[in-house]
Amino acid sequence: GPIQLGAFSNGGGFYVNDLLLSTAAPGTLNPVQLNALISLDANTDADPASFVVSGGARVQVAFSGNPTIDTEQGGDNPGGVVNFNTSTLSATGGADRNLVIDTSTGGGDAGGNVFLPAFNNAGGNYVNDVTMTLGGATAGILQLSGNVTLDNSGTDCASFNVNGGGNVVLASSVTIKLDADNNASVVNSGTYGVQFNTSAVSAIAPGFDLIIDSGCLHRMSRED
Repeated sequence: GPIQLGAFSNGGGFYVNDLLLSTAAPGTLNPVQLNALISLDANTDADPASFVVSGGARVQVAFSGNPTIDTEQGGDNPGGVVNFNTSTLSATGGADRNLVIDTSTGGGDAGGNVFLPAFNNAGGNYVNDVTMTLGGATAGILQLSGNVTLDNSGTDCASFNVNGGGNVVLASSVTIKLDADNNASVVNSGTYGVQFNTSAVSAIAPGFDLIIDSGCLHRMSRED
């Protein structure tokens, strides 16, 4: 059946290590709704945290917290993996919902990998901003397996940001579109729409394409 998740914290003394969400039927029948920050933590260096969705459920973000999913607390163990498998990602309850995933860590440990599926508006809204933070001694990898369709929230243009230097890998041809309804009259000042920063981009097989449609007008300020 449907899954509704509230906050995950260390209120009982410790953080949850692994979170596996498995649904019996894909799509709209059994949505997974994220209502609050999900903080997980490693058990040991050999047992980092993980957030995994299986069964093809529609995953929908119902709040605008920062971050949405954080898989390492304290930066003293490897960052945990986040894997949505064949699910789709959307928002519900408003156009200002953001997806912020932090699999970064400190010291000599590696950041966690993130596997993102297709983004759509199956939950009623498109996600507004997507931010991935993958840093570590070896940064995590971000794998894209479907089109990422986002949309503005009022005058807040959509954005897609990758921080921490992890490689971005295409598992199929991917289009990142920041203005689902083609409302190019909305303007943001001082921000880029798509930022891979220091991440390198590659593909797992030949013939895959990356198309970036920034759509929304991002007016950059400059010094003359």
